Amino acid sequence: MKHIACIIFIFIAGHCLAQDADTIDFIHKYRQGVKYDVRTTQNSVRGYLIRETFATVVIEDRQQSHIHEFLKSSIVSMKPVQDRRVLKEDILGENYHAHTYLFSSSSIVFDEPRNYINYQWLLVENLNYGLTKNWEVTVNTVFLYPISLGVKCKYEIAPDTYIGGNVFAVGNISSRFTPAFFFGYGALARITKGTSNNNFSFSGGVLGLNSDVLQIASKNTMINLPFANVSYANRFHESWALCLEGWYFPEVQSGFAGAGFKFLRSQQTSYTFGCFTYVNTVNNKITPNLKTMPIPYIGVTSNF
Repeated sequence: MKHIACIIFIFIAGHCLAQDADTIDFIHKYRQGVKYDVRTTQNSVRGYLIRETFATVVIEDRQQSHIHEFLKSSIVSMKPVQDRRVLKEDILGENYHAHTYLFSSSSIVFDEPRNYINYQWLLVENLNYGLTKNWEVTVNTVFLYPISLGVKCKYEIAPDTYIGGNVFAVGNISSRFTPAFFFGYGALARITKGTSNNNFSFSGGVLGLNSDVLQIASKNTMINLPFANVSYANRFHESWALCLEGWYFPEVQSGFAGAGFKFLRSQQTSYTFGCFTYVNTVNNKITPNLKTMPIPYIGVTSNF
């Protein structure tokens, strides 16, 4: 009986020690979201690391839309891609907050649907719900009160080149379909060039305003204001990115420009601190005035 107990003790102790050794020995050798050239005893694959375990790595080939899982014991070599286009992705990993700048957004397509909320000054909320990785439903609220509903699309047409669009309607749901119910609408098209860490976007569209609601003297019920937008983002540190943004309305020869720094706290949360200034090409002067005085900006993005 003592011999049997001894054998059981040795077996359990050995099993527990083996588990502890596995845990201690498992140190992540690779970085999630980085693009690698993987050469195994069977074939070669280029793709992004999406998961690493003690014994395996999972690589996603985004061009072929295929996921590969390899045993580490079968890997001959696995090195980051030394391509200038993805060099920053290799160093910093994927930017999970690349879908927003300040007010505007990009058309970058992620691997799966993304749900996120943008808070502007912690007062205005922009909710985006991903139906697929290419289509989103958008809702804007003020103090949690819904004021607009829209739909957004985005597609990758070439490596690091994306196109998209957005349409939305703005109204007052408490007016019960009176003339004050419909405030206006918006529609825009956008092109984004670059990676999740370094990209710029150009947008163009029209903003329609209800002249009756705004009490603007006009022969037309809706006043259409075309606009253009340029946005740029550069992630220069693992936790920080620079965002620049400009809007211009040629009908009124006015616009506004903003700059901010985005703090990437985690994959779920980021904070943006910056400012905006009003620009009027007719009345603005170089000397500071109330029109050119910078307006502080605070934004929070939450992925869920």
